[in-house]
Amino acid sequence: MINMQVRDSYNKIALSRDTAEDIWQRAMEQAKAQPSERGSRRNKGGGKKLRRTLLIAAVIASFMTVTALASEFYGFGSLVREEREQLMAQEQPDGSLDSSTVTVYDIGQTRPYEGPDWAMEWVDKAQEAFSEWRSYKEEKLEAYYREKLPNLKDILTKSDGPGYDGIDVQDNGDGTYTFTLWRYEEDPDNLAPDIFGNMAPAYKEVLDPATSVTVDQAEKEAFDEEMLRMATLGGYGDYHHIYGVADAEGAEKLEELAAEYGLSLRSGQVTKYAGDDSDEGLNQSLGQAVGSGDIYREAPEFDHYSTFQSGSFQSAANITLSDGRKLSTYLCSTAYGEMVDGWELGGFTVREDEPMSTRSYTAADGTELTISQNSSQAIVYAYLDKSYITMTMEINSYRSPGVPETNFSLDEAAVNYGADFINYKNIGK
Repeated sequence: MINMQVRDSYNKIALSRDTAEDIWQRAMEQAKAQPSERGSRRNKGGGKKLRRTLLIAAVIASFMTVTALASEFYGFGSLVREEREQLMAQEQPDGSLDSSTVTVYDIGQTRPYEGPDWAMEWVDKAQEAFSEWRSYKEEKLEAYYREKLPNLKDILTKSDGPGYDGIDVQDNGDGTYTFTLWRYEEDPDNLAPDIFGNMAPAYKEVLDPATSVTVDQAEKEAFDEEMLRMATLGGYGDYHHIYGVADAEGAEKLEELAAEYGLSLRSGQVTKYAGDDSDEGLNQSLGQAVGSGDIYREAPEFDHYSTFQSGSFQSAANITLSDGRKLSTYLCSTAYGEMVDGWELGGFTVREDEPMSTRSYTAADGTELTISQNSSQAIVYAYLDKSYITMTMEINSYRSPGVPETNFSLDEAAVNYGADFINYKNIGK
């Protein structure tokens, strides 16, 4: 299967040798500067300018193969949803704590963040639609708070923003209640392993007295009703929870926005878990739901999978390597034109000080893939005929139930084995 990113990059342009070399040199200089300009290139104009410049430059480099273009074009930047700083700490032999801040990248699996113009036009439309949708919900929520929770409106609004993690409620025993925001703060006296196995400070809840508000019984009851409403937010209709549809009016508005931007909505989720069927049965039912045959070449050890009416799906499964270790994978396929924003999935983080190298790879079924990996993590992605796919890989923390894993290293052979495990040509109907 042709990776559409590669196909679209290979358009021949007739230029003189001098002009070609000049454009190539300027493109490479621009590309090298990109890591420090990640924020600015996300605007539509700048992103398209860069992509087109690299397109011309890549085509000029006729000595490069079509497959290699996928690696040189967008690479790891296509996967980065967010770049942020995270505090890491390691306990020293003398019991002291050595802390440092490192840059980490959160990976998005349901949309590209840099890629071919045609794909980014879909993403741009989806982002514009989401922006309008969020504005609509914010206006409705503001009106609701003004009417039902006049004294608690500000504290509820702040609780959804940065800086706070929850609300503490104290019964004063006289028919009034005091609400106070709290945040997590590091507790250096308690250490716990982070996702990378490093010892890091645990966290504790700390109240912010400056945010305290006292209300009467009536507003407390209105608050309880609001919490119940929020607990079921997104539960209206058959829509994905990412939209947060609360009622018929909201559903109508969401459908209107999707139609306006020419997008499909993620809906009709069906989830099956390990134990619902055998691994062979789950592999077969997944392929029947979203493909033209089995998605995995052999039945993996499933955790779960979810499918949607659009043909999109996500699947968590272990693939057993020849040495007995289990490759923990998360395969995600997003139908082109679907209204997604990148936050449908989360949890895969890469450290900057453990850099990813990007390469091209032709899978067992002939599909051209792009693979970014370091010594312990890998992400595969490709633009198929009907969908954008990603698959994350890392070694499972347990070799078997109750038996912790000790070797988390990943080499190219292991990653290639995992990549070859998928029947990419069977994805999509």
